[in-house]
Amino acid sequence: MKHQMLFDKFLQGSLSASEVEELKALLKADPEAGRQFVDYVGETSLVVRVGSQLENAAAELVHQPVAAFRPEWWKPWWRWAGWAAGVAFVAIVVSVTAFNWDPLAISIVSESGNVVVLRRDKEIDAVPGMSLKIGDRLRTSRDGRARIQLGDKTALIELRGATHLRLLSRDNGATWELQHGVIEAQIGSRAKANPLVLLTPQAEAKVTGTEFSLGAQEDNTRLEVTRGSVQFTRREDGKCLAVHGGYFAVASADSAFTAKHLLPAPWDSQDVGAVGVQGLAKFEDGRCKVSGAGKDFCQSKDEFHFVYQTLEGDGEITARLVDLDFARQHAKAGVVMRRNLKTTAPHASLCLVAGGNLEFEHRVRNEARTELAGPASMPCWLRLVRRGDTITACKSVDGREWIEVGWDRFPTLGPRLYVGFGVTSRNRAALASSMFDQVSVTGFDASVGAPP
Repeated sequence: MKHQMLFDKFLQGSLSASEVEELKALLKADPEAGRQFVDYVGETSLVVRVGSQLENAAAELVHQPVAAFRPEWWKPWWRWAGWAAGVAFVAIVVSVTAFNWDPLAISIVSESGNVVVLRRDKEIDAVPGMSLKIGDRLRTSRDGRARIQLGDKTALIELRGATHLRLLSRDNGATWELQHGVIEAQIGSRAKANPLVLLTPQAEAKVTGTEFSLGAQEDNTRLEVTRGSVQFTRREDGKCLAVHGGYFAVASADSAFTAKHLLPAPWDSQDVGAVGVQGLAKFEDGRCKVSGAGKDFCQSKDEFHFVYQTLEGDGEITARLVDLDFARQHAKAGVVMRRNLKTTAPHASLCLVAGGNLEFEHRVRNEARTELAGPASMPCWLRLVRRGDTITACKSVDGREWIEVGWDRFPTLGPRLYVGFGVTSRNRAALASSMFDQVSVTGFDASVGAPP
């Protein structure tokens, strides 16, 4: 675009976001263009300011030479007006940069590994603060990661490794094409008429306020919703369904297009207590990923995310903890047995704290007792065993040789227990994540004893 066209659009207030960036880049890179801009804006601004006065004297001015109505005293004012307009423009640019006034602006907020932007026929290394334009393709390598954000901070999208994402439109929020890979997104509340739209080869997802992940492969698209709801449409036949928090759906040519629970039967999950941020859990490839907030498995009331099933009579739960979010210094995760799902229920738990210590906590009635069970590192095998009214905690480094670390009697347990694993960040405003595998729940006859 010619310089004068940009200058004219600036004076008319009709610059698009991309044109604002173009004008800023021009003035920064070309001092001569900056001087031309100041002179042009100054002259044009003056004409606008005195236009009404000139109109009244038009008949006389037509027959007079230009010098007659441009006296010498005008020149300083003219020059002053031009420089004032230039200063005003600088102030506007600073305001745009500082306050990010464009609610539809989309930019990269962080990146790691190899991340590039393909713009027309150019490949540009992605850097934080870089604005994306319509048609841009963002690509991450296998070990790359990138996060992008809308200018009004209502949408945050994270690209995992080996992901290709293209910006198709910024109108009414944004429309994206996920060509390959996996993204995770947190989308703030927005009007139903103004959704964020994601397209893949097999499906379309419309989002108005939720948290989810979307993965596109050559022959299928998988949507997992953590919270909120996503309108998911299979492009092959136009079939549409609503996928709610805790569920997933797959769009492909050879699978049923239905929403399914992220946890297979007989497992279920929920937050216990006033955790502050909703937790989540899902099984995938034999592993269970659990994220939870809340203060703690506390002395009198519990706050954590609990993945559980019921156990009738005597039995045990065994699981191997393979990952824990060490970014949360006091976070902990482990196996749990509870009488019920109330925050004050009698319970026993054997958990690893992010600091590296095992804790055996048990509450028979009102106040819980915590016993340190020694240091531990991951992967860490954990087990709780119930026989009658006694719960015993054991640990192992290999899943074969077990060491007892504590026990207690619970005279009010009842025949049914809720058993599983729990996670707390010890922070109501943030989640901590963990990963379990080798999970088993086994019932047995107490008279015979637990299986080896």
